[in-house]
Amino acid sequence: MKMKCLIFTGGAPICGNSFCKEDIEGRFVIAADSGCAQLDILEDSGILVCPDILLGDMDSYSKDKAVAKYPDAEFMSFPPEKDYTDTQLAIHVAVEKGFDDITVIGGTGNRADHYLANLSLLRKYSYDGITLTIDDGKNRIVYCNNGKITVKNDGRYKYFSLLPDGTSLYGVTIKGAKYNLDNADVDRDIPITVSNEIKDQECEITVKEGNFFFILCSD
Repeated sequence: MKMKCLIFTGGAPICGNSFCKEDIEGRFVIAADSGCAQLDILEDSGILVCPDILLGDMDSYSKDKAVAKYPDAEFMSFPPEKDYTDTQLAIHVAVEKGFDDITVIGGTGNRADHYLANLSLLRKYSYDGITLTIDDGKNRIVYCNNGKITVKNDGRYKYFSLLPDGTSLYGVTIKGAKYNLDNADVDRDIPITVSNEIKDQECEITVKEGNFFFILCSD
């Protein structure tokens, strides 16, 4: 069974109303610096989350405020000038503790360099056998090494995209969508698999060869 961990990190403010208690309960929680602000957003939405670990250089969120609000959390301090981002450090800590199913809450928008770096982390940990997901309440992103994906039409997400990474995609079949494909090749530089829509109760995507970012979007 996968060991699950949530990491709250900075970026654009999350859509707090898109999460429910069932998304959080039973998970080990790490808040990385301005991820504490994401916890504030959830609290305003009626979901109180108490992190197990507070982590980072705390240059974006008051350390005193965080420690006072979450006195039972372990605090792991890092200097502002360092080789790794707070998000990278949080993922590293989670993996070191044995978690292999990690969801980063936040991590999109605002600074493009941090956003793109987070996408690179999806790639790295995919090759390490770790299930890593980025979720900001409106977008859910994973990295896939070919294979098959089944998406249920549960009303949370309307759109999905496959963005080739590094090479083109070969043998792409999409069923149950507005734009279906049958064993098609998708050029890396002209991806035709952007902004598709889920139409049936389930949408099934198969890629025979190629690596890609799989993105679900609510609007």
